Parts: sequence; structure tokens; C-alpha cells
Amino acid sequence: MNVIGCLSDVRHENGATLFIPGSHRRLTRGEVSADAASLLRPFEAPAGSIIVMDGRL
Repeated sequence: MNVIGCLSDVRHENGATLFIPGSHRRLTRGEVSADAASLLRPFEAPAGSIIVMDGRL
């Protein structure tokens, strides 16, 4: 597990981690569309929050 502790508000404008929603359902790299960059979304959270990610997905 990876844990991000948010010491301040986390927003796209200040460097939030980006992810592709639903990417954990793809089995091969070939299943990711060519325009993957346009699918990226930021994890956003207020200060004091934690974000927990399972690196096996």
C-alpha cells in the first residue's frame, strides 16, 4: 500500500498525483488508448486527508 498524507490541500494546480480512472481493469498495455494523457485525472483532497493506493492494481 502507498499512503499520501496531505499536509496542505492537494489540487491539480499544485502537483496532485494523476491517474486514469478504471485503468486497474486493463490487462495489457495495449488496452490503454493512444490518447491516455487526455484521460488523466488528479487525486484531489483537502489538507489533513490521506490517499491510500494498492500498488498491485
